[in-house]
Amino acid sequence: MVAFGERGTLEWDYLTAVTRLSLTGKPIQEFVSTQPADEMYLAQDLAFINGCSGTLDHRQTSCEEGVRALLVIEAAQRASGLHHEIEIDSI
Repeated sequence: MVAFGERGTLEWDYLTAVTRLSLTGKPIQEFVSTQPADEMYLAQDLAFINGCSGTLDHRQTSCEEGVRALLVIEAAQRASGLHHEIEIDSI
């Protein structure tokens, strides 16, 4: 999946577990996940439960950032079905 924004591009390759961040005027950053999928889902679930109980981790995103992520996911699903790019309105 590739997301294009005003400041650059974010590319995620599920099969290789590689994420690439390309910001305008900066070198490409590459992040490789070594965490197995089951551990990743468990960590997400625990973070959600802890967040609901008031235990916040400064590394976690805000609710607003979560909504933006969902907008990207929904646009990717629509784009896949329509076979063309979908623009996301900023919030």
